[in-house]
Parts: sequence; C-alpha cells; structure tokens
Amino acid sequence: MAHPYSQDLRLRALYLITSGMSISKVSRTLDISRTTLYKWRASD
Repeated sequence: MAHPYSQDLRLRALYLITSGMSISKVSRTLDISRTTLYKWRASD
C-alpha cells in the first residue's frame, strides 16, 4: 500500500532537489524512495 506523504514534505524534497542535492541524498535524508522522488520531480 502506498505511504501518503504530506504536501509539506513533498515541497521540501523538491526544494532540496532543485537546490542541487542529489535525489539519492534527499531519499536517505527524508526517508522517501528514489522512485517516488523521480515521479514527483517529473510531475512538478
């Protein structure tokens, strides 16, 4: 089952990615799968 993430966490993750942090590091830091982060980045 999918784990729901808050909008705040999603925005924070996207901010970190656009600020230059690697998706792998954001994934480890915020405990979000890389696949989810790639999907969020693609849809934003």
